[in-house]
Amino acid sequence: MFWSKNDFFKKQHFEGLTQRFQRLEAKYFVLKRLLEIKKFHKNEISLFLSAYDYFIEHPTAYDGATIVKDVYDIPKLEVSAMLHDYQYLVYLPSYSGKSWFKAKKTYDKQYCNNLIRFGKIKHERVAQIRYALLRISTPIYWLIK
Repeated sequence: MFWSKNDFFKKQHFEGLTQRFQRLEAKYFVLKRLLEIKKFHKNEISLFLSAYDYFIEHPTAYDGATIVKDVYDIPKLEVSAMLHDYQYLVYLPSYSGKSWFKAKKTYDKQYCNNLIRFGKIKHERVAQIRYALLRISTPIYWLIK
């Protein structure tokens, strides 16, 4: 989260503010349709779309996947990473102590499960390794949060 960069939500050098919103609005409907095709539940779709809306309002907050850069679901947008960043930024700060660690564990597990659901990880073992790496980073993240 701290070492990655993604400009999907930021105004591109060739577009004005109106074009930025038009581009992001078009991608919003692409995202919604993708989630429907992947058979996400309506509540899950709502959460993903809330994350998308959040990053439209806070474009510099989204930085994408930290290590793996080839998991785009929509050009330049890693949907699983978008939700994961949103959960870290919006929900995680409301927790403390043991509940913080439990919430982070839940968000990390959801992230890995979403990578599987989007077809970005083909083998369960790879998802387990990714999850383990996220768990290992927990003390470091907790210290710098």
